[in-house]
Amino acid sequence: MLAETGMSMGEKSGVSKRAAAAVRGDVASLGLSLTKAKRVADVARESKNKAMAAKRSAEKAAREAKKDAEEKQRLIDLAKDAADAEHASRVKAEEANRVAKK
Repeated sequence: MLAETGMSMGEKSGVSKRAAAAVRGDVASLGLSLTKAKRVADVARESKNKAMAAKRSAEKAAREAKKDAEEKQRLIDLAKDAADAEHASRVKAEEANRVAKK
C-alpha cells in the first residue's frame, strides 16, 4: 500500500481527518456567512422601506406645497382682478362726473 500512494495507512488517516475537519470548518463558516448575509439583507430591506416611506412623504409634501402655491396665486389673481375692477369703476365715475359738469 505504501508503494502505491507513498503514504502509510496512518498518514492517510491523518490526511482524511484533517480534510474532514476542514470540511466541517467550511460548513460552519458557510453557516455563519449565511446568517450574516441574512442580517445584512434584513437591514438593507429595512433601509429600503424607510427610504420609500421618506420618498412618499416628500412627494406628499411637494403636492401640498404646489396646492398651497396654486391657492396663493389664485388669491393674488382675484385681488388683482378686484383692483382692476375698482380702478375701472373709479375711472368711469370720474368720466361721468366730468360729463355731468359740462
